[in-house]
Amino acid sequence: MIYTCLDCKRFIPADIKVVGKREVVKGVFEPVTKEIPHHCTKCNDVMIAWFEKYKDVPISKLTKDDQPPCLELREHLKCLERANSLAQEILDKLNN
Repeated sequence: MIYTCLDCKRFIPADIKVVGKREVVKGVFEPVTKEIPHHCTKCNDVMIAWFEKYKDVPISKLTKDDQPPCLELREHLKCLERANSLAQEILDKLNN
């Protein structure tokens, strides 16, 4: 299975944070927000370069060599990888 920066535990999706409020009309307030773009807490430059390089490539065309070098899988994906390898081991033993 091929993984991208979106599967990395260091990837943080874009978000909007409320940083305050401002009065529109006396007694009526609206939130003041700040947009936080998606980013990587470990290798942000690598993530930006990776997305720029592969933005037009379908995931079905990617290979293991195209995965980001600093990728750290999220816990549920680690479990899925382990389950896949155990299932493959069982199939290999059954086929022999």
